Amino acid sequence: LFRSSDGGQNFDSLTIDELHTGPFLDLDAEGDTVVVSWVDGVTNQLHYGISNDGATEYFYRTVPDYPNSLPYQINTQVNLVGTDLLQSSYQVTMDVLNPTDAETVLMANSIIFNIDYWTYTNVDDNGNDVGANSDIIAVDPTHLFASYYDQTAFEFRVARSVDGGVTWDSSYFDSSANATSIDAPTTSDVFVAYNYVGGGPFDDLWVVKSIDGGENPDTYTEVNPGF
Repeated sequence: LFRSSDGGQNFDSLTIDELHTGPFLDLDAEGDTVVVSWVDGVTNQLHYGISNDGATEYFYRTVPDYPNSLPYQINTQVNLVGTDLLQSSYQVTMDVLNPTDAETVLMANSIIFNIDYWTYTNVDDNGNDVGANSDIIAVDPTHLFASYYDQTAFEFRVARSVDGGVTWDSSYFDSSANATSIDAPTTSDVFVAYNYVGGGPFDDLWVVKSIDGGENPDTYTEVNPGF
């Protein structure tokens, strides 16, 4: 982890974990509380490093595997709601006989002071390969949004929950999303940046805005036209 205390002019580094490193990582911070999520490159298990002192020291936890799933989590994203509630979206494999199929996108949450206890919600399992390139954001503990790609149906979708992640519904936003990043400043306004792969020589970066809480796309803007 690299951190800066002078607005990004200088950085120092801190090793969080030397034994369980791997790809698919994300970070979020609220005040002095900093959370880093990553996937173990050997065991494919999901880990969290948590600091309560501004990233000076960390303790880490392994998220228990989702029931009846393989220990195979990817595309992890983490979101803090205040300094107490930790939420994450990630893709998990549910088919033990065929690990390349039956992948679904989950939302897991935990109270930071009780980080060994997790609850899980199935955001979308409509297909064999759902949940790639996911991201998650919460406006408050009740209103949550997640973006992800359904590789079975070739659909970039935005999911929303109005009950703290207990139930979800989702909407189609586009036909491609090689990467997604979602933000929601209000419960109505939702923005998603995504990488559209259209088969040409270059990928296109787009931002889509929803003004009805993620139910429908309203405005599409190409960030890099002409490239």
